[in-house]
Amino acid sequence: MDLPSSGGVLGPWRGVKNRIADFVRTVVPDKNVAPSHGWRHRFKTTGIESGIEHRIMDCIQGHRPRSVAEGYGEVTIKTQAAAIAKLPRYKVQL
Repeated sequence: MDLPSSGGVLGPWRGVKNRIADFVRTVVPDKNVAPSHGWRHRFKTTGIESGIEHRIMDCIQGHRPRSVAEGYGEVTIKTQAAAIAKLPRYKVQL
């Protein structure tokens, strides 16, 4: 992706976010439902089905450890990438 000459990513990020929100609204038109938040729930379900450890899923989603002991050690980027590679791909027609 080409970034603006200022080097900022906020503008391009907002554009992508808005396009995703528009797409999601075509699938979930009910304005009382926060469909983007639903992806967090879907990620956990799919992660469990894919055999990804809860701690790794929590780390990817930015959730805190459930206990002090669970916070010991680091969930590295390498570990997170390997977990994400286990997830099924969604086919999206543009």
